[in-house]
Amino acid sequence: MRKVHEGLSEKQDLKANFSKIMEHYIAGRETLGWPVSSAKKDERAKKVRQAFESL
Repeated sequence: MRKVHEGLSEKQDLKANFSKIMEHYIAGRETLGWPVSSAKKDERAKKVRQAFESL
């Protein structure tokens, strides 16, 4: 039971760290001003966040 709990805790830590990296990337991408419409960028970020949450 302890190993299962540790595994779940580790998974949550990994998800939290990956989420920070992803948010940093999205913020950095915004500052570069890549020529993509704002709606498309928002839609893509939303889909990535949803896919990440389903892990």
